[in-house]
Amino acid sequence: MYSKYDLVQYNANRKAKDAACSKLSKPEGYECDEFPFASTYEGAGIGDGRFSVRYIPRAANNTHGRWLAAWYAYDRILHKDQFYIGFNEQLSLCRLDET
Repeated sequence: MYSKYDLVQYNANRKAKDAACSKLSKPEGYECDEFPFASTYEGAGIGDGRFSVRYIPRAANNTHGRWLAAWYAYDRILHKDQFYIGFNEQLSLCRLDET
């Protein structure tokens, strides 16, 4: 979903994410990020409570947003296209204060 196509759902996703983030303490230089992405119909705004939020370094959040937009464009993921996000069970640990 692109915000310009469904501004109501996009704003609902952001509002639900912001409400959840307000319950967490915000470290300086961090932004609250969510999964599933606010740019999807599965985002926090659908109301089923199946989303997560976490404060991450601002630079990492901005970089991720650019990479996500590039991925949508590169793989030609269009409005209402379905896609799957897989996870590798192998963990790579890093410090949260690293950018």
